[in-house]
Amino acid sequence: MKPLNLATYPDLAKDISIVSKDLLDKYRFRNQCILPMVMRILSIWVESTRQIQDQTHYIYRAVLFAEGAKVAVQWVSPRKELAIEAGCLVTIHHQDTGINFVDGHMYIGKLVRLDRPDSSYNLFDTAPFEWFMKTQLIKEAQSLWELLAEHNRLLLNAVLFDGGIFRRFCEGPSSSNNHHCYPNGNFEHTLEVVRIVIETMSHYKTANQELAMMFAWLHDIGKIYEYQIASEQAYKLTQQGYFHGHKMNGLHLVVKAQAKYAPSYPQHSFDNLRHLLEVSEGNLSGGFRKPQMQEYMIVHNADRASVVNNRYSQAYVGKSYGMAPQGKDGLKLNYRYER
Repeated sequence: MKPLNLATYPDLAKDISIVSKDLLDKYRFRNQCILPMVMRILSIWVESTRQIQDQTHYIYRAVLFAEGAKVAVQWVSPRKELAIEAGCLVTIHHQDTGINFVDGHMYIGKLVRLDRPDSSYNLFDTAPFEWFMKTQLIKEAQSLWELLAEHNRLLLNAVLFDGGIFRRFCEGPSSSNNHHCYPNGNFEHTLEVVRIVIETMSHYKTANQELAMMFAWLHDIGKIYEYQIASEQAYKLTQQGYFHGHKMNGLHLVVKAQAKYAPSYPQHSFDNLRHLLEVSEGNLSGGFRKPQMQEYMIVHNADRASVVNNRYSQAYVGKSYGMAPQGKDGLKLNYRYER
Protein backbone atom coordinates (compact mmCIF):
# COMPACT_ATOMS: atom_id res chain seq x y z
CA MET A 1 0.00 0.00 0.00
CA LYS A 2 1.07 3.59 -0.60
CA PRO A 3 1.49 5.81 2.45
CA LEU A 4 -1.13 8.44 3.14
CA ASN A 5 -0.10 11.76 1.57
CA LEU A 6 -1.78 14.62 3.43
CA ALA A 7 -0.94 17.03 0.61
CA THR A 8 -3.50 15.14 -1.49
CA TYR A 9 -6.17 15.68 1.18
CA PRO A 10 -5.98 19.37 2.23
CA ASP A 11 -9.35 19.30 3.97
CA LEU A 12 -8.33 16.31 6.04
CA ALA A 13 -5.04 17.96 6.97
CA LYS A 14 -6.81 21.16 8.09
CA ASP A 15 -9.65 19.59 10.02
CA ILE A 16 -8.04 17.19 12.50
CA SER A 17 -11.32 17.27 14.42
CA ILE A 18 -12.84 15.05 11.73
CA VAL A 19 -10.19 12.38 12.09
CA SER A 20 -8.38 12.37 15.42
CA LYS A 21 -4.62 12.53 15.33
CA ASP A 22 -4.37 9.14 17.03
CA LEU A 23 -6.43 7.52 14.29
CA LEU A 24 -4.46 9.40 11.68
CA ASP A 25 -1.16 8.16 13.12
CA LYS A 26 -2.54 4.64 13.24
CA TYR A 27 -3.65 4.88 9.60
CA ARG A 28 -0.23 6.16 8.55
CA PHE A 29 1.47 3.38 10.50
CA ARG A 30 -0.53 0.56 9.02
CA ASN A 31 -0.05 1.87 5.52
CA GLN A 32 3.68 2.35 5.85
CA CYS A 33 4.74 -0.87 7.49
CA ILE A 34 3.10 -3.95 8.94
CA LEU A 35 4.85 -3.92 12.32
CA PRO A 36 3.56 -4.36 15.87
CA MET A 37 2.57 -1.16 17.64
CA VAL A 38 4.64 -2.08 20.72
CA MET A 39 8.20 -3.37 20.35
CA ARG A 40 11.15 -3.99 22.68
CA ILE A 41 14.58 -2.45 22.10
CA LEU A 42 17.24 -5.15 21.91
CA SER A 43 20.14 -2.77 21.28
CA ILE A 44 20.63 0.93 20.61
CA TRP A 45 23.63 3.10 19.83
CA VAL A 46 24.64 6.47 18.39
CA GLU A 47 25.83 5.87 14.84
CA SER A 48 27.23 9.37 14.29
CA THR A 49 26.49 13.08 14.68
CA ARG A 50 25.62 15.71 12.12
CA GLN A 51 25.60 19.51 12.12
CA ILE A 52 22.24 20.93 10.99
CA GLN A 53 21.92 24.73 11.10
CA ASP A 54 24.80 25.01 13.58
CA GLN A 55 23.16 22.49 15.92
CA THR A 56 24.45 18.99 16.64
CA HIS A 57 22.01 16.22 15.73
CA TYR A 58 22.47 12.60 16.77
CA ILE A 59 21.94 9.74 14.33
CA TYR A 60 20.63 6.73 16.24
CA ARG A 61 20.31 3.11 15.25
CA ALA A 62 18.41 0.42 17.14
CA VAL A 63 17.24 -3.17 16.76
CA LEU A 64 13.65 -3.80 17.85
CA PHE A 65 11.71 -7.03 18.46
CA ALA A 66 8.08 -8.11 18.77
CA GLU A 67 5.88 -11.00 17.59
CA GLY A 68 8.82 -12.97 16.24
CA ALA A 69 10.13 -10.14 14.05
CA LYS A 70 13.30 -8.08 14.35
CA VAL A 71 13.68 -4.74 12.62
CA ALA A 72 16.65 -2.37 12.46
CA VAL A 73 15.72 1.32 12.52
CA GLN A 74 17.53 4.66 12.20
CA TRP A 75 16.48 8.18 13.08
CA VAL A 76 17.90 11.65 13.70
CA SER A 77 17.38 13.42 17.02
CA PRO A 78 18.37 16.97 18.04
CA ARG A 79 19.03 15.74 21.59
CA LYS A 80 20.50 12.73 23.32
CA GLU A 81 17.91 9.99 23.81
CA LEU A 82 18.47 9.36 27.50
CA ALA A 83 15.06 7.72 28.05
CA ILE A 84 15.39 5.31 25.13
CA GLU A 85 17.49 2.35 26.25
CA ALA A 86 17.90 -1.35 25.64
CA GLY A 87 15.11 -3.42 27.17
CA CYS A 88 12.40 -0.76 27.22
CA LEU A 89 9.16 -0.85 25.23
CA VAL A 90 8.65 1.65 22.44
CA THR A 91 6.37 2.51 19.56
CA ILE A 92 7.56 3.77 16.18
CA HIS A 93 6.63 7.18 14.80
CA HIS A 94 7.06 6.88 11.05
CA GLN A 95 7.93 9.60 8.59
CA ASP A 96 5.21 11.04 6.39
CA THR A 97 7.36 10.43 3.32
CA GLY A 98 6.96 6.65 3.32
CA ILE A 99 9.45 3.87 3.89
CA ASN A 100 13.15 4.42 3.23
CA PHE A 101 16.10 2.21 4.15
CA VAL A 102 19.68 3.23 4.96
CA ASP A 103 22.23 0.40 5.10
CA GLY A 104 19.49 -2.07 5.94
CA HIS A 105 17.97 0.19 8.63
CA MET A 106 14.43 1.49 8.18
CA TYR A 107 14.43 5.29 8.41
CA ILE A 108 11.80 6.47 10.92
CA GLY A 109 10.72 9.73 12.53
CA LYS A 110 11.61 8.65 16.06
CA LEU A 111 11.03 6.08 18.78
CA VAL A 112 8.69 6.95 21.64
CA ARG A 113 9.13 5.12 24.93
CA LEU A 114 6.02 3.75 26.59
CA ASP A 115 5.66 5.52 29.92
CA ARG A 116 3.15 3.05 31.34
CA PRO A 117 1.73 -0.38 30.51
CA ASP A 118 -1.78 -1.17 29.32
CA SER A 119 -3.73 -4.30 28.40
CA SER A 120 -3.77 -3.73 24.63
CA TYR A 121 -0.63 -5.78 23.91
CA ASN A 122 0.57 -9.21 24.95
CA LEU A 123 3.77 -8.58 26.91
CA PHE A 124 5.17 -11.97 25.94
CA ASP A 125 5.05 -10.99 22.26
CA THR A 126 8.02 -8.73 23.09
CA ALA A 127 10.22 -11.44 24.69
CA PRO A 128 13.15 -12.24 22.32
CA PHE A 129 13.58 -15.89 21.43
CA GLU A 130 17.24 -15.84 22.49
CA TRP A 131 16.13 -15.51 26.12
CA PHE A 132 14.74 -19.06 26.04
CA MET A 133 16.22 -22.53 25.79
CA LYS A 134 12.83 -23.87 24.64
CA THR A 135 10.86 -21.68 22.24
CA GLN A 136 7.60 -23.44 23.13
CA LEU A 137 7.73 -21.73 26.53
CA ILE A 138 7.13 -18.30 25.04
CA LYS A 139 4.34 -19.61 22.83
CA GLU A 140 2.62 -21.13 25.85
CA ALA A 141 3.01 -17.89 27.82
CA GLN A 142 1.40 -15.92 25.00
CA SER A 143 -1.59 -18.30 24.99
CA LEU A 144 -2.01 -18.31 28.78
CA TRP A 145 -1.81 -14.50 28.95
CA GLU A 146 -4.71 -14.30 26.49
CA LEU A 147 -6.91 -16.28 28.91
CA LEU A 148 -6.73 -13.55 31.56
CA ALA A 149 -9.43 -10.91 31.99
CA GLU A 150 -8.48 -7.38 30.94
CA HIS A 151 -7.77 -6.09 34.47
CA ASN A 152 -5.44 -9.02 35.12
CA ARG A 153 -3.68 -8.58 31.78
CA LEU A 154 -3.00 -5.00 32.82
CA LEU A 155 -1.71 -6.00 36.26
CA LEU A 156 0.61 -8.69 34.88
CA ASN A 157 1.93 -6.25 32.26
CA ALA A 158 2.42 -3.70 35.06
CA VAL A 159 4.35 -6.09 37.32
CA LEU A 160 6.66 -7.04 34.43
CA PHE A 161 6.76 -3.61 32.74
CA ASP A 162 10.39 -2.90 33.63
CA GLY A 163 12.60 -4.55 31.01
CA GLY A 164 15.15 -5.81 33.54
CA ILE A 165 12.49 -7.39 35.76
CA PHE A 166 10.81 -8.99 32.75
CA ARG A 167 14.05 -10.52 31.53
CA ARG A 168 14.95 -11.92 34.96
CA PHE A 169 11.46 -13.43 35.22
CA CYS A 170 11.95 -15.17 31.88
CA GLU A 171 15.55 -16.29 32.38
CA GLY A 172 16.01 -17.03 36.08
CA PRO A 173 15.80 -20.32 38.04
CA SER A 174 13.15 -21.35 40.54
CA SER A 175 15.72 -22.64 43.07
CA SER A 176 19.47 -22.99 43.48
CA ASN A 177 19.61 -26.80 43.80
CA ASN A 178 16.10 -28.18 44.23
CA HIS A 179 13.54 -27.91 41.40
CA HIS A 180 13.68 -26.06 38.08
CA CYS A 181 17.23 -24.95 38.99
CA TYR A 182 18.32 -23.96 35.47
CA PRO A 183 17.85 -21.05 33.02
CA ASN A 184 14.13 -20.35 32.38
CA GLY A 185 13.36 -22.59 35.37
CA ASN A 186 11.06 -20.20 37.24
CA PHE A 187 9.31 -19.22 34.03
CA GLU A 188 8.74 -22.86 33.11
CA HIS A 189 7.53 -23.63 36.64
CA THR A 190 5.13 -20.66 36.63
CA LEU A 191 3.58 -21.72 33.32
CA GLU A 192 3.19 -25.29 34.60
CA VAL A 193 1.37 -24.05 37.71
CA VAL A 194 -0.93 -21.81 35.64
CA ARG A 195 -1.70 -24.67 33.28
CA ILE A 196 -2.41 -27.16 36.10
CA VAL A 197 -4.72 -24.64 37.78
CA ILE A 198 -6.70 -24.17 34.56
CA GLU A 199 -6.92 -27.94 33.99
CA THR A 200 -8.21 -28.62 37.51
CA MET A 201 -10.58 -25.68 38.03
CA SER A 202 -13.58 -27.71 36.88
CA HIS A 203 -13.30 -29.71 40.12
CA TYR A 204 -13.74 -26.56 42.26
CA LYS A 205 -17.21 -25.21 41.60
CA THR A 206 -17.04 -22.38 44.13
CA ALA A 207 -13.54 -21.11 43.33
CA ASN A 208 -12.76 -17.93 41.37
CA GLN A 209 -10.78 -18.99 38.30
CA GLU A 210 -9.49 -15.50 37.50
CA LEU A 211 -8.16 -15.08 41.03
CA ALA A 212 -6.56 -18.53 41.03
CA MET A 213 -4.95 -17.93 37.62
CA MET A 214 -3.53 -14.57 38.66
CA PHE A 215 -2.15 -15.99 41.91
CA ALA A 216 -0.57 -18.82 39.88
CA TRP A 217 1.14 -16.27 37.62
CA LEU A 218 2.47 -14.28 40.60
CA HIS A 219 3.07 -16.89 43.31
CA ASP A 220 6.85 -17.01 42.64
CA ILE A 221 7.33 -13.60 41.05
CA GLY A 222 9.63 -12.56 43.92
CA LYS A 223 12.21 -15.11 42.79
CA ILE A 224 13.43 -12.62 40.21
CA TYR A 225 15.27 -11.00 43.16
CA GLU A 226 16.21 -14.22 44.94
CA TYR A 227 18.97 -15.81 42.84
CA GLN A 228 22.14 -14.78 41.07
CA ILE A 229 24.64 -16.69 38.96
CA ALA A 230 27.36 -18.30 41.10
CA SER A 231 29.16 -20.12 38.28
CA GLU A 232 28.45 -21.28 34.74
CA GLN A 233 25.89 -23.89 35.84
CA ALA A 234 24.97 -22.86 39.39
CA TYR A 235 22.97 -20.20 41.26
CA LYS A 236 23.14 -18.78 44.77
CA LEU A 237 20.96 -16.56 46.94
CA THR A 238 21.14 -12.80 46.55
CA GLN A 239 21.21 -10.53 49.58
CA GLN A 240 17.52 -9.71 48.99
CA GLY A 241 16.70 -13.39 48.76
CA TYR A 242 18.61 -14.17 51.95
CA PHE A 243 17.16 -11.34 54.06
CA HIS A 244 13.57 -11.19 52.78
CA GLY A 245 12.68 -14.24 50.67
CA HIS A 246 10.63 -14.40 47.52
CA LYS A 247 7.20 -14.08 49.17
CA MET A 248 7.90 -10.65 50.68
CA ASN A 249 9.83 -9.43 47.63
CA GLY A 250 7.04 -10.59 45.34
CA LEU A 251 4.31 -8.95 47.45
CA HIS A 252 6.14 -5.61 47.43
CA LEU A 253 6.64 -5.80 43.66
CA VAL A 254 2.95 -6.48 42.99
CA VAL A 255 1.70 -3.81 45.41
CA LYS A 256 3.97 -1.14 43.90
CA ALA A 257 2.99 -2.07 40.34
CA GLN A 258 -0.72 -1.92 41.16
CA ALA A 259 -0.42 1.45 42.89
CA LYS A 260 1.64 2.99 40.09
CA TYR A 261 0.13 1.51 36.94
CA ALA A 262 -3.21 -0.16 37.78
CA PRO A 263 -5.01 1.93 40.43
CA SER A 264 -8.34 1.05 38.81
CA TYR A 265 -7.84 -2.66 39.56
CA PRO A 266 -10.96 -3.79 41.50
CA GLN A 267 -10.19 -3.21 45.17
CA HIS A 268 -11.98 -6.32 46.45
CA SER A 269 -10.13 -8.52 43.96
CA PHE A 270 -6.79 -6.95 44.88
CA ASP A 271 -7.44 -7.48 48.61
CA ASN A 272 -8.03 -11.17 47.87
CA LEU A 273 -4.91 -11.38 45.72
CA ARG A 274 -2.81 -9.71 48.42
CA HIS A 275 -4.07 -12.23 50.96
CA LEU A 276 -3.00 -15.11 48.71
CA LEU A 277 0.45 -13.58 48.16
CA GLU A 278 1.23 -12.83 51.80
CA VAL A 279 -0.20 -15.79 53.78
CA SER A 280 1.95 -18.57 55.16
CA GLU A 281 1.23 -22.11 56.34
CA GLY A 282 4.40 -22.31 58.42
CA ASN A 283 5.88 -19.78 60.83
CA LEU A 284 3.23 -17.09 61.44
CA SER A 285 5.53 -14.58 63.14
CA GLY A 286 5.90 -11.11 61.69
CA GLY A 287 2.18 -10.57 61.11
CA PHE A 288 1.63 -13.33 58.54
CA ARG A 289 -1.80 -14.98 58.45
CA LYS A 290 -2.92 -18.51 57.70
CA PRO A 291 -4.48 -19.16 54.27
CA GLN A 292 -8.23 -18.54 54.31
CA MET A 293 -9.18 -19.03 50.67
CA GLN A 294 -9.85 -22.01 48.45
CA GLU A 295 -7.74 -20.50 45.65
CA TYR A 296 -4.63 -20.77 47.84
CA MET A 297 -5.10 -24.52 48.17
CA ILE A 298 -5.67 -24.89 44.41
CA VAL A 299 -2.47 -23.06 43.49
CA HIS A 300 -0.50 -24.65 46.33
CA ASN A 301 -1.42 -28.15 45.06
CA ALA A 302 -0.50 -27.16 41.50
CA ASP A 303 2.79 -25.74 42.78
CA ARG A 304 3.67 -28.98 44.57
CA ALA A 305 2.71 -31.06 41.53
CA SER A 306 5.06 -29.02 39.33
CA VAL A 307 7.90 -29.30 41.87
CA VAL A 308 7.54 -33.06 42.35
CA ASN A 309 7.19 -33.70 38.62
CA ASN A 310 10.39 -31.76 37.92
CA ARG A 311 12.38 -33.49 40.68
CA TYR A 312 11.28 -36.93 39.52
CA SER A 313 12.03 -36.19 35.88
CA GLN A 314 15.52 -34.92 36.79
CA ALA A 315 16.26 -37.78 39.19
CA TYR A 316 15.31 -40.67 36.93
CA VAL A 317 17.13 -39.79 33.75
CA GLY A 318 18.99 -42.96 32.74
CA LYS A 319 17.97 -44.89 35.86
CA SER A 320 16.34 -48.32 35.77
CA TYR A 321 13.79 -50.07 37.96
CA GLY A 322 14.83 -50.68 41.54
CA MET A 323 17.75 -48.24 41.55
CA ALA A 324 17.75 -45.38 44.03
CA PRO A 325 18.65 -42.32 41.92
CA GLN A 326 21.11 -39.82 43.31
CA GLY A 327 20.00 -36.23 43.63
CA LYS A 328 22.11 -33.17 42.88
CA ASP A 329 23.04 -32.86 46.55
CA GLY A 330 24.56 -36.37 46.51
CA LEU A 331 21.78 -37.92 48.62
CA LYS A 332 19.94 -40.98 47.36
CA LEU A 333 16.22 -40.41 47.05
CA ASN A 334 14.01 -42.80 48.97
CA TYR A 335 11.67 -44.17 46.29
CA ARG A 336 11.65 -46.60 43.35
CA TYR A 337 10.65 -46.13 39.78
CA GLU A 338 9.90 -48.43 36.87
CA ARG A 339 10.85 -47.52 33.30
